[in-house]
Amino acid sequence: YIIRSINWVDILAIALLARSIYLGLKDGLTAEIFKLTATLISIAVSLHFYGIIGKILSLRSPIPLWLCKFIVFCAIIFMVNIIFKYAVLLLLKILNIQFIPQLEKIGGALAGLVRGVLICGLTLIALLLINADYLERSIKERSFSAGFFLSAVGKTYKTAVNFIPGREPREYPF
Repeated sequence: YIIRSINWVDILAIALLARSIYLGLKDGLTAEIFKLTATLISIAVSLHFYGIIGKILSLRSPIPLWLCKFIVFCAIIFMVNIIFKYAVLLLLKILNIQFIPQLEKIGGALAGLVRGVLICGLTLIALLLINADYLERSIKERSFSAGFFLSAVGKTYKTAVNFIPGREPREYPF
């Protein structure tokens, strides 16, 4: 049954997970902690604001709403990750933090796995925002693993937004 329900979405997810674990193993726990934090912030900010900013952009331009939401969602994730990347580079040059070598590798791989799960979910959300029936069916109906990744991002979003004072999570439609 599992093999029959695997489609291109699941293969993409396996590739993203393998890459994230490999990079976590290679880069170590120290780097992965910061990358994971950037991913968590990306989830909170992008899912909280993409709809509002996308609507504003759509009202002020001839671009369709679904495309505005897609562009804003991807742009927020990109900007948060770029800002975090350079802030972390600066911080690591100043502090020079490192754990025990074995913990760096194993912890990095585990943090990479968690980050990979969240990246898979964010990728699937971006694909769902494209608003194509084929993509929606492939992700929501035909994929073995998509529900897990989307659920992981949804739970992460709801938890992360609770850390922002005065903010309530918006509806998570995925």
